[in-house]
Amino acid sequence: MGLLFLLVNTVLFTALKIETFSVLMLQLLLYVASACLSLAVIFFLSCFLDVLSALIYGVVLWIIGHGLDELLLLTDQQFEPVVQLLVQCFYYLLPNFSFFDISSQALNRLPIETGKLVFILTYPLIYIVVLLDIGAAIFSRKPIGQ
Repeated sequence: MGLLFLLVNTVLFTALKIETFSVLMLQLLLYVASACLSLAVIFFLSCFLDVLSALIYGVVLWIIGHGLDELLLLTDQQFEPVVQLLVQCFYYLLPNFSFFDISSQALNRLPIETGKLVFILTYPLIYIVVLLDIGAAIFSRKPIGQ
């Protein structure tokens, strides 16, 4: 496994510039963070739903989380203030998976701001810790055998 990783690294370093390689590695890290956040959401939902329902709701939340930015922009332009407030509540409460997509910046070779990068990397950690704490509290109150 280590030899395969070394071979892939060698090919990537020679085929790509080092800056492009670092952006690719950063995007890979963000995909892993997104997957961990998805798993935390599914674990949280499985504390009070059956496993299949938790998985389905987790996938639905993942899809919704990828479109939250566009939904927020759309409602800011065309809808009533009540709808805007509702969408803003969803924007801040639901996991926002669109934070993890930096491909447009990478393709256009735009620099990624350090503050934004720190936010992108700490956001899933905080969200995961909160979800797992709430899930553990719910799970500890459940009677054994249910």
